[in-house]
Amino acid sequence: MTAFPQARRVIARSGLAVALAALAGCFVPPAQNVPAWLGLSQPELTSFLGVRFGESLARVEREHPGGAIDTSPYGADLYRIENVQADSAGYESVDYEFTKNLGMQAAIATFSHTASGDVLRSMEAALGAPGVLRPRSAAGPDTLEASWEMPHGAKAMFLGPARKVVMLGPAGSSLRNDIALQASARLRP
Repeated sequence: MTAFPQARRVIARSGLAVALAALAGCFVPPAQNVPAWLGLSQPELTSFLGVRFGESLARVEREHPGGAIDTSPYGADLYRIENVQADSAGYESVDYEFTKNLGMQAAIATFSHTASGDVLRSMEAALGAPGVLRPRSAAGPDTLEASWEMPHGAKAMFLGPARKVVMLGPAGSSLRNDIALQASARLRP
Protein backbone atom coordinates (compact mmCIF):
# COMPACT_ATOMS: atom_id res chain seq x y z
CA MET A 1 0.00 0.00 0.00
CA THR A 2 2.84 2.44 0.64
CA ALA A 3 4.30 1.93 -2.87
CA PHE A 4 1.24 3.45 -4.54
CA PRO A 5 1.49 6.94 -2.89
CA GLN A 6 5.21 6.96 -3.68
CA ALA A 7 4.41 6.29 -7.35
CA ARG A 8 2.01 9.25 -7.31
CA ARG A 9 4.77 11.50 -5.96
CA VAL A 10 7.13 10.39 -8.74
CA ILE A 11 4.46 11.03 -11.39
CA ALA A 12 3.61 14.41 -9.85
CA ARG A 13 7.28 15.43 -9.77
CA SER A 14 7.76 14.28 -13.36
CA GLY A 15 4.69 16.24 -14.44
CA LEU A 16 5.98 19.32 -12.63
CA ALA A 17 9.39 18.97 -14.32
CA VAL A 18 7.74 18.66 -17.75
CA ALA A 19 5.52 21.67 -17.07
CA LEU A 20 8.48 23.78 -15.93
CA ALA A 21 10.51 22.75 -18.99
CA ALA A 22 7.61 23.65 -21.28
CA LEU A 23 7.14 26.97 -19.51
CA ALA A 24 10.87 27.75 -19.73
CA GLY A 25 10.74 26.98 -23.44
CA CYS A 26 8.24 29.80 -23.85
CA PHE A 27 10.70 32.36 -22.49
CA VAL A 28 13.88 31.26 -24.26
CA PRO A 29 14.38 33.05 -27.58
CA PRO A 30 15.32 31.03 -30.65
CA ALA A 31 19.04 30.22 -30.75
CA GLN A 32 19.76 32.66 -33.58
CA ASN A 33 18.25 35.54 -31.53
CA VAL A 34 20.07 34.84 -28.24
CA PRO A 35 22.97 37.28 -28.91
CA ALA A 36 20.55 40.09 -29.85
CA TRP A 37 18.26 39.29 -26.90
CA LEU A 38 21.22 39.58 -24.49
CA GLY A 39 22.57 42.70 -26.18
CA LEU A 40 25.68 40.84 -27.36
CA SER A 41 25.29 41.67 -31.03
CA GLN A 42 25.92 45.39 -30.38
CA PRO A 43 29.31 46.82 -29.47
CA GLU A 44 29.78 47.68 -25.82
CA LEU A 45 31.74 50.56 -24.37
CA THR A 46 33.94 49.30 -21.52
CA SER A 47 36.91 51.66 -21.64
CA PHE A 48 38.42 54.71 -23.27
CA LEU A 49 42.01 54.71 -24.51
CA GLY A 50 42.86 51.68 -22.39
CA VAL A 51 41.34 52.94 -19.14
CA ARG A 52 38.41 50.75 -18.13
CA PHE A 53 35.27 52.06 -16.45
CA GLY A 54 35.56 51.29 -12.74
CA GLU A 55 39.36 51.61 -12.49
CA SER A 56 40.69 53.52 -9.50
CA LEU A 57 42.49 56.84 -9.72
CA ALA A 58 45.64 55.24 -8.29
CA ARG A 59 45.68 52.56 -10.98
CA VAL A 60 45.14 55.07 -13.81
CA GLU A 61 47.92 57.22 -12.38
CA ARG A 62 50.26 54.18 -12.38
CA GLU A 63 49.31 53.31 -15.99
CA HIS A 64 49.71 56.93 -17.20
CA PRO A 65 52.36 58.46 -14.91
CA GLY A 66 52.72 61.68 -16.92
CA GLY A 67 49.24 62.96 -16.00
CA ALA A 68 48.02 65.42 -13.39
CA ILE A 69 45.45 65.04 -10.61
CA ASP A 70 42.83 67.79 -10.46
CA THR A 71 39.22 68.34 -9.35
CA SER A 72 36.27 68.65 -11.71
CA PRO A 73 33.82 71.60 -11.51
CA TYR A 74 31.42 69.60 -9.28
CA GLY A 75 34.19 68.21 -7.08
CA ALA A 76 34.86 64.78 -8.58
CA ASP A 77 38.43 63.50 -8.71
CA LEU A 78 39.90 64.08 -12.15
CA TYR A 79 43.06 62.80 -13.83
CA ARG A 80 44.30 64.61 -16.96
CA ILE A 81 46.72 63.30 -19.55
CA GLU A 82 47.84 65.29 -22.57
CA ASN A 83 48.84 64.60 -26.19
CA VAL A 84 47.35 61.12 -26.55
CA GLN A 85 47.50 59.31 -29.89
CA ALA A 86 45.10 56.41 -30.55
CA ASP A 87 45.19 54.90 -34.06
CA SER A 88 44.66 57.82 -36.42
CA ALA A 89 42.86 59.96 -33.81
CA GLY A 90 44.89 62.35 -31.71
CA TYR A 91 43.68 64.06 -28.55
CA GLU A 92 45.11 67.23 -27.02
CA SER A 93 43.95 66.19 -23.55
CA VAL A 94 41.86 63.51 -21.84
CA ASP A 95 40.16 64.09 -18.48
CA TYR A 96 39.13 60.94 -16.60
CA GLU A 97 36.57 61.55 -13.85
CA PHE A 98 36.07 59.26 -10.87
CA THR A 99 33.13 58.60 -8.60
CA LYS A 100 33.75 57.99 -4.89
CA ASN A 101 32.93 54.27 -4.91
CA LEU A 102 32.75 53.16 -8.55
CA GLY A 103 36.05 54.38 -10.00
CA MET A 104 36.46 55.99 -13.40
CA GLN A 105 33.04 56.61 -14.93
CA ALA A 106 33.62 59.44 -17.39
CA ALA A 107 36.20 60.54 -19.93
CA ILE A 108 36.27 63.85 -21.79
CA ALA A 109 38.78 64.12 -24.62
CA THR A 110 39.60 67.32 -26.49
CA PHE A 111 40.82 67.15 -30.09
CA SER A 112 42.06 69.67 -32.64
CA HIS A 113 40.02 71.00 -35.54
CA THR A 114 42.12 68.98 -37.99
CA ALA A 115 41.48 65.71 -36.10
CA SER A 116 37.65 65.93 -36.22
CA GLY A 117 37.24 63.54 -39.14
CA ASP A 118 39.69 60.97 -37.75
CA VAL A 119 38.05 61.03 -34.33
CA LEU A 120 34.53 60.59 -35.73
CA ARG A 121 35.65 57.76 -38.06
CA SER A 122 37.40 56.06 -35.15
CA MET A 123 34.25 56.22 -33.03
CA GLU A 124 32.06 54.90 -35.85
CA ALA A 125 34.50 52.03 -36.47
CA ALA A 126 34.41 51.05 -32.79
CA LEU A 127 30.74 51.73 -31.97
CA GLY A 128 28.89 51.52 -35.30
CA ALA A 129 26.55 54.15 -36.66
CA PRO A 130 25.44 56.70 -34.06
CA GLY A 131 21.91 56.57 -32.73
CA VAL A 132 21.62 60.34 -33.06
CA LEU A 133 23.47 62.47 -35.60
CA ARG A 134 22.81 66.22 -35.86
CA PRO A 135 24.49 68.64 -38.20
CA ARG A 136 25.07 71.93 -36.45
CA SER A 137 25.69 74.03 -39.56
CA ALA A 138 27.56 73.42 -42.81
CA ALA A 139 28.85 69.97 -43.70
CA GLY A 140 31.96 68.62 -42.03
CA PRO A 141 32.70 66.53 -38.94
CA ASP A 142 33.58 69.59 -36.86
CA THR A 143 29.96 70.76 -37.22
CA LEU A 144 28.34 67.44 -36.20
CA GLU A 145 27.07 66.11 -32.91
CA ALA A 146 26.64 62.35 -32.61
CA SER A 147 25.72 60.06 -29.73
CA TRP A 148 25.60 56.35 -29.01
CA GLU A 149 23.56 54.68 -26.25
CA MET A 150 25.08 51.31 -25.38
CA PRO A 151 22.95 48.33 -24.31
CA HIS A 152 24.41 48.16 -20.79
CA GLY A 153 24.09 51.85 -19.90
CA ALA A 154 27.27 53.49 -21.20
CA LYS A 155 26.99 56.52 -23.49
CA ALA A 156 29.37 58.05 -26.03
CA MET A 157 29.13 61.52 -27.57
CA PHE A 158 31.02 63.26 -30.37
CA LEU A 159 30.68 67.03 -30.03
CA GLY A 160 32.24 68.49 -33.17
CA PRO A 161 31.61 72.19 -32.43
CA ALA A 162 33.17 71.84 -28.96
CA ARG A 163 35.86 69.49 -30.35
CA LYS A 164 35.24 66.98 -27.60
CA VAL A 165 34.49 63.31 -27.15
CA VAL A 166 32.56 62.36 -24.01
CA MET A 167 32.31 58.82 -22.65
CA LEU A 168 30.02 58.11 -19.71
CA GLY A 169 30.27 54.75 -17.97
CA PRO A 170 27.29 52.63 -16.99
CA ALA A 171 27.53 53.84 -13.37
CA GLY A 172 28.35 57.46 -14.19
CA SER A 173 24.95 59.10 -13.79
CA SER A 174 26.21 61.10 -10.80
CA LEU A 175 28.70 62.83 -13.13
CA ARG A 176 26.14 64.04 -15.72
CA ASN A 177 26.11 67.68 -14.49
CA ASP A 178 29.89 67.71 -14.42
CA ILE A 179 30.02 66.29 -17.95
CA ALA A 180 27.57 68.92 -19.22
CA LEU A 181 29.70 71.71 -17.75
CA GLN A 182 32.96 70.33 -19.08
CA ALA A 183 31.58 69.45 -22.51
CA SER A 184 30.35 72.99 -23.01
CA ALA A 185 33.40 74.64 -21.41
CA ARG A 186 36.26 75.91 -23.46
CA LEU A 187 34.32 76.10 -26.72
CA ARG A 188 36.61 77.09 -29.54
CA PRO A 189 35.81 79.48 -32.42
